[in-house]
Amino acid sequence: MLPRHNRISKTEIPELLRHGKRIRCGIIDLVTAPTHGDSQFAFIVSSSVDKRATVRNRVKRVLRESVRLLLPSVRSGKRAVFIARAKLPREAIMNQGVVRDALAEANML
Repeated sequence: MLPRHNRISKTEIPELLRHGKRIRCGIIDLVTAPTHGDSQFAFIVSSSVDKRATVRNRVKRVLRESVRLLLPSVRSGKRAVFIARAKLPREAIMNQGVVRDALAEANML
């Protein structure tokens, strides 16, 4: 689980999705916007990925854990929302490749 100061509240997500910069990176989208202080993250997995909630929750847990492991190398001053468009392949889960690529493309690493 991410620390509280690294999470975006639910009320801030819609505005970030409307006004943020969208980056498509493989099977996930990353919407970013500048902020003051520590970097903050949110994760969205729609029912189009899988209709079972357990699968969607697993995808969110994997994304959160990947970000948590990369957190020491992430630059501060940005908010980001990860939007999963498909199930994550097992190799991406093991080495945080999808998340690392998206953060690098957004210039957050």
